[in-house]
Amino acid sequence: MRTKADIIRDLAESRQDLALHGRKALVEWSPREVAKRSFSNHRYIWIGAAVAMGTFVIVRAMPKTDKSHKNERDNPLPAATKSSLAALLLTPLAASVRSSLLSHGRQWIADYFNQQILNRQVSEDTP
Repeated sequence: MRTKADIIRDLAESRQDLALHGRKALVEWSPREVAKRSFSNHRYIWIGAAVAMGTFVIVRAMPKTDKSHKNERDNPLPAATKSSLAALLLTPLAASVRSSLLSHGRQWIADYFNQQILNRQVSEDTP
């Protein structure tokens, strides 16, 4: 017959083991780890699916053109002005790309000129 102290000790050990295994399972089965394992085990399937989905999206985004509008097919900008999925995707994308390029360009120019001014001040201060 087991004593009450042995049963309580076994219960405490079981709780600790359960907590330890629960943490391990949480880490091992987190979505990030599952996706990482899946990508490492099935890399070519993931790449093939990404290529197929990218091709599907590009085909669906571009409007269908007639044979007489063959030159417009080679230029994506006129296609984006028409009402199509490409217009819905490209208009906000172009605006955000333009604004981010301008902001990064301004920041780069400001950093460059500040660095030049600092270099000039350091060289003037040193004898």
